[in-house]
Amino acid sequence: VAFNPMFLFISASVNNDSLAVMLATLALLLLTRLTTRGATIRQFIILGIVLGMGALTKVSLLGMLGLASAVFVYMLWRARRDKWRVACDGKSLLATRHPSPVTGILVCVGSVFLMAFWWYARNYFLYGNPLALNVFVAIAGARRDPATLMTLLNEFQGLRISFWGNFGGVNIIAPEWVYVALDAFTVLATIGLLIGITRRALPRLLALPVLWLAIIFLALIRWTMLTLASQGRLLFPAIAAIALLLAHGLSQLQVSGFRFQVFKFSVLPFAFSLFTFSFAVAAPVTLIAPAYALPTRLNDDANIPRNTRIFYDDKIEQIGYDLPQKSVAPNSELPITIYWRSNTRLAEDFSVGIALVDADGKKIGEWDAYPGNGLYPTRLWQPGEVIVDKYRVPVAADARAPQVARVEVAVYRKASLQNLAARDPQGRVVTPVIARFKISGHARIVVENPVEYMFGDQITLAGYAIQNDAANVRVKLFWRARAMIAEDYTVFAHLVDARGNLIAQADSPPQRGAYPTSFWDAGEIVADEMVIALPRDIAPAEYAVRVGLYRPSDGARLPSSGAGFVVIGNVRVPK
Repeated sequence: VAFNPMFLFISASVNNDSLAVMLATLALLLLTRLTTRGATIRQFIILGIVLGMGALTKVSLLGMLGLASAVFVYMLWRARRDKWRVACDGKSLLATRHPSPVTGILVCVGSVFLMAFWWYARNYFLYGNPLALNVFVAIAGARRDPATLMTLLNEFQGLRISFWGNFGGVNIIAPEWVYVALDAFTVLATIGLLIGITRRALPRLLALPVLWLAIIFLALIRWTMLTLASQGRLLFPAIAAIALLLAHGLSQLQVSGFRFQVFKFSVLPFAFSLFTFSFAVAAPVTLIAPAYALPTRLNDDANIPRNTRIFYDDKIEQIGYDLPQKSVAPNSELPITIYWRSNTRLAEDFSVGIALVDADGKKIGEWDAYPGNGLYPTRLWQPGEVIVDKYRVPVAADARAPQVARVEVAVYRKASLQNLAARDPQGRVVTPVIARFKISGHARIVVENPVEYMFGDQITLAGYAIQNDAANVRVKLFWRARAMIAEDYTVFAHLVDARGNLIAQADSPPQRGAYPTSFWDAGEIVADEMVIALPRDIAPAEYAVRVGLYRPSDGARLPSSGAGFVVIGNVRVPK
């Protein structure tokens, strides 16, 4: 218990868990002593006070009343058994080892009633619920949809991690191998307990911690069905019981046919304690402190990777950004670094909002916080310093892929949710789009009319389809990237007559600008559609359709078969 990193973390914060754990553990000890050392009225009074305090500390400790009831039933059965034995042996009742506990049980129940009844009665009269869970869930805003068994099983991962170490605001975890190692110790302990049961080598008193753990676990399941609460700390009232079971289970295992002793403890409990101790010592330095480190500050903007220069109400200047990953998958995170500066001292704390927006204008990810993950609000900024602010923006699991999305950044007042106006260096209001990135994935594309027309050494036209009506010619093109493409090219589709005269045309970046060529992956096939609007006075005849790509900066076409285009087919315009 002392080396459980999450227990240390929770114990170092202000909450009711620490008192609840102490009272539950003390009650477990008192109940154990009632069954082993004889029962006195004083012991029952002390137990009643502890149970009453537990009932006032945490709702889950009401389960301790169930454990106490089980112990009381056992004591009554044992007293009845002893009385029957005395009657059979003809001995004096005074000679029995276990006198009747009825009086003590009544005193204990009365003590609990006097200490805690008023609180639950108050809740009932105020809220119509003695536990007041309806009010708690309403205030917390954490009511969940009806949970199924599969839902609870899916949340076991979070429960497993947060029992050993999920720090911060339930957002800082250790590498996965740490939890796998702890899982291994838990599995070994479970195997050891099963071995101990078959050997009848375990003390019968382990039934008490087993029953208490079962009660707490059932209470956790019930609570999780009401609200999102799959947190390991909710098992901590039974952490002493869990520790006892782990220790006994690991101690039952033998290594190479003999039990290896280290300071009167077998090697597995010792190794387990050493591992959790190392985890507890390392976590503050390697996990928690880095997560709460202040952002890096620079004296000037000489080393900014990409300049942007966006001014927010002349208060804050965004001078650059860095996007270390050009593409991310759905249900992942986009790392981005933004460089901020203010030339005057700010009197307000402004929030930063980062939105990921796809080609259709749908928001597929967002991040809102004070700068520095909340650790370096704008009122602390020093005039002229450059703040290197790093973010990891989640990408929605249902984001369509592949496509190119954009990063929009806003600075706003949190109280009013009012955005500061974003302006360029010339003072014009702009939409603060600072970068584009690719949502990687593979679309199922069936190439029509396969061909192999190469444009330079970068792009191949792999197929096409042509449809026409009285008003338009629709050209569908299937491009294949032969390698990574450094530039963004524009696609053109021309309608020419028999003499090669240009009759109509359509020019556009691929997918109307939604999927530039610089984001294509090597080997990827991209479907693109062009619509050539026919002139009203076009003469009935047969026309050729030719397509190609060019660099928009200077109009230079990518060569293909000695020309800057290929003819993919003909269309006939009827009379």
